[in-house]
Amino acid sequence: MSTLIPNQNSQNKNSQNQNSVSNTNLTQISQNQTLQTSQNVIPNQIQLMTYPDSLGGNLVNLKTVLDKHLKKSIGFVHILPPYLSSADRGFAPLTHLQIEPKFGNWQDIIAISNEYGLMLDIIAGHVSVKSEYFQDYLKNGENSQYYDMFMRVEKTFEDGIIRIEELTNFGYLTPIPPLILFKLENGESKLHFKTFMPDQADLDVNSPVARELLESFVKNHAKIGVKMVRLDAIETVCKDRKLGYHLVPQTFEVLAWIIAIIKENGMEVLCEVFGSEELKNRIVQMGAWIYDFNLPDVVLHAVLSQKSQHLKSHFSRQNTERTLTVLTNHDGFMIGRILQNLTQEEANFTRTKMLENAGSLTQKASGIGSNNIATEGINATLIQVLFRDQEKWLICHLLHLFAPGIPQMYYNDLLAELNDERLFEETGEGRSLIRHNFEMEELNHTFERPVIAKLLKIMEFRNNYKAFLGKITVPKSGENQINLDWEFENYKTELQIDLFHYQFTLKYWDKIDGEMKVWGVESTINFT
Repeated sequence: MSTLIPNQNSQNKNSQNQNSVSNTNLTQISQNQTLQTSQNVIPNQIQLMTYPDSLGGNLVNLKTVLDKHLKKSIGFVHILPPYLSSADRGFAPLTHLQIEPKFGNWQDIIAISNEYGLMLDIIAGHVSVKSEYFQDYLKNGENSQYYDMFMRVEKTFEDGIIRIEELTNFGYLTPIPPLILFKLENGESKLHFKTFMPDQADLDVNSPVARELLESFVKNHAKIGVKMVRLDAIETVCKDRKLGYHLVPQTFEVLAWIIAIIKENGMEVLCEVFGSEELKNRIVQMGAWIYDFNLPDVVLHAVLSQKSQHLKSHFSRQNTERTLTVLTNHDGFMIGRILQNLTQEEANFTRTKMLENAGSLTQKASGIGSNNIATEGINATLIQVLFRDQEKWLICHLLHLFAPGIPQMYYNDLLAELNDERLFEETGEGRSLIRHNFEMEELNHTFERPVIAKLLKIMEFRNNYKAFLGKITVPKSGENQINLDWEFENYKTELQIDLFHYQFTLKYWDKIDGEMKVWGVESTINFT
């Protein structure tokens, strides 16, 4: 229905006069400004995850940073939500059809997608309570065209009775019940699901009106050259009174629908899901990509305990098919959320060491307080949880870059940034510690640091050396060491890490000289 999508220019009256180009609806972008979508091929190259304003303050400066400092080191960019939003740094979207004017406009997004693979989010589970959709619902109640779009509790608890034992089924993220009461203009009160934050109104993804809205977001993403869509927090979109909201059976029905829609529009799908290997494999078989969220557990445990047993086991059995690997991201560390590799005691040891190393402010900013989304969350940068030890920091990145799958690196930890204590004090939100905003002058100095330059050279090697197109093997080594070999056709690379002394040796097959050579920052490598 053409009436489904409201006039986007009315979403944010305060921004109407700031940048008229920024407020351009995607449907107004001409064909010669669009980019052909991908043919369902995601390159085996490092991906960067960043907010639209984290590297220089806006999208134009972001592209400048990419071109100047990261051109050889990454091949793909995941820009976290650049949309008009009322909270949670883009994750309480008023719409997916407009860019926040202070970030730039859709042409700036297209400029990036013309040079790099591009990923954007679709937040299928909620919209902002300040969105025109939800405001119309509050104003008109049952007469609103969006009445059926939202997830009222009565849709799950049809008899109007919520038993205590049923409410405890919804404790996947925190022990706080995910419910919120909204008062309509007619005086009627409605109890809604609130999976994350009060500014986010949960959608009923099974309602036709919500599906039509989401499909419009998908089509608009395809127009501006997005190659991969991340389905943010897709694991919690469906509610079941007996099973809660974590990957309940209805979730897979929704996934089948939205994966098909996205792929029909020429894009790949990444599902943000914490789950068992069985559940993740099921999603891969549906044609989507998944994260290896277990990697941070084994990497941090290995580096902090100086024992490699679980790391070797994980690398030996990890499936690389449609898998992105992450070490850190914008929501902090979730060590022990899914106990696949570590015992509870080992997970507790890892968490305790990380919190001790990071300091009292991280302890204050983590867990159930400070507007966090999960009790397991540890809000600290990578180098902060390693007690500012650059050698350990580099070892962690090496293990990430050599892990099976395609690496996605979070901007803050790529740049060895410490906790942003000032931003946390200003906002009171725990995750602000790990969401530093770099000014352009600051970035120029940061990229000149020797430890950053060294990591970038290793990333360039990972991004271009063809051995990583092949298979990984994990040769035998001592309990304080790990060896990782990648081989493809005539290309081979070997990484040897000493966890006791936090040292490494990286070797590669030099095609010109026909011998294995030790990698160094000054190495000149023939990547052809």
